[in-house]
Amino acid sequence: MRRRKMLLAGMGLIVVALAVAGIAWRRLSVNSSSVSVSAAVSEFQRAANGSVSGPPRLGVYTYALRGNECAGVAGLQLCRAFPSRARMILTRKPGTITIELDLSQEHVEVNRYTVRPDGLYLAWQRTRIVFGIAQENAASTVPTTLALPSALQVGQHWTQRFSADQLPVVATNRVTRHMKMTIGGSAVSVYEIDAISKTSGAHPGTETDVTWHSPNSGLDVRLIMHRKIGGTFPYSMDIDATLLSLKPVK
Repeated sequence: MRRRKMLLAGMGLIVVALAVAGIAWRRLSVNSSSVSVSAAVSEFQRAANGSVSGPPRLGVYTYALRGNECAGVAGLQLCRAFPSRARMILTRKPGTITIELDLSQEHVEVNRYTVRPDGLYLAWQRTRIVFGIAQENAASTVPTTLALPSALQVGQHWTQRFSADQLPVVATNRVTRHMKMTIGGSAVSVYEIDAISKTSGAHPGTETDVTWHSPNSGLDVRLIMHRKIGGTFPYSMDIDATLLSLKPVK
């Protein structure tokens, strides 16, 4: 399942959060707080009402996480590390799949996809980031665009063009290789997908992703992401997340 296209669309909220908060360097530079399994399960139970079965398997998944995020304000770069574990909450309603990635208690990103015969189409995004104060942004992606074809093969490529919250996005995707990875002690067949997303408008930026996707499970088993926003209030995020088990905890 492609989580990518969390993207840059909601990042303008960081500008508001930093400008309004005026929080000291020491407070913003501390590590983020991990989302507990119990909290993720509670959220899954709330969101899963009315869910239907089908791949990928519904539930809460855990990723080993490394990385950090930095934001600029008043000439300072304020950074914090992500916790060592991220939670993914996956729910499925008739015709849609929703993936919530809790990188920390302070940083949550959600993507909703419509399910079609030829693949998954990105339809909606939500971002919540706490940098001193909480800011949240949610918007449909117009038009919906193909995020993950139903049948992958090496050399396959596609382009997405859409707007989210009035920010234009162009993303190019390419399947670069087919390989095996070991996840939770099991050998998993995966396709590597390389992608570059560029956002223009009020908060221009670039995101590069490398995703290892398992067609059998429908899950992304590893994701490396580099996000960089320019402008008056720059923001960057670098993460490397690896799935610990193909079996959800709930």
